[in-house]
Amino acid sequence: MNGINFLACRIFLGAIFLFVLLLPFIVLFHFFENNETFKSIRPVFTVLGLLLIFAAGWLAHRTAHHLTFENRNLYNALRFTVWDARMHLAFLPVIGKWLAPPNSEKDRDDGDMSS
Repeated sequence: MNGINFLACRIFLGAIFLFVLLLPFIVLFHFFENNETFKSIRPVFTVLGLLLIFAAGWLAHRTAHHLTFENRNLYNALRFTVWDARMHLAFLPVIGKWLAPPNSEKDRDDGDMSS
């Protein structure tokens, strides 16, 4: 039964994430559609649109996983999904240092404290 719930959540959340992520993008695309000076930006919009579609699918998949298999509520599932995305994006070369979790003093290992 969890598999059916997972698929239903994934489809529902996928539609919501697609709508939320792509709505401002579509508005900007139509705003720049008739403007001749921004015609060179159209391929950039196409690439960003495809990336947003894949991002919405991944966000829906991870959120549905947290909801169904880990029995979290929607708030915690979204929070853990953002944490997962942050951890995945931390491996990118340019923006990874901004998204990596901060090193706190309590997590630092100063060596052997047994002496």
